[in-house]
Amino acid sequence: MLKSGKIIEGENIWRAQIVFLASALDFYMHELTKYGLCEIYNENWERTDKYENLQVNMTVHKIVGLLEKSVSICVSIS
Repeated sequence: MLKSGKIIEGENIWRAQIVFLASALDFYMHELTKYGLCEIYNENWERTDKYENLQVNMTVHKIVGLLEKSVSICVSIS
């Protein structure tokens, strides 16, 4: 792109790649967090102070309680 003089187009592609990378990193960190919470919930890992102080909205708690009756949310990976 630079050789053909399309500098602005090249910069837009670089910018999009950086945004995509940041998005992928954000997704990865959320997945790691969910994995860790499930491991603690399933008692595969020790509970931490942060886990003990985790605040959960009661609406979410009610929904999860209903879901647990039909489907296991944190399934152990064997």
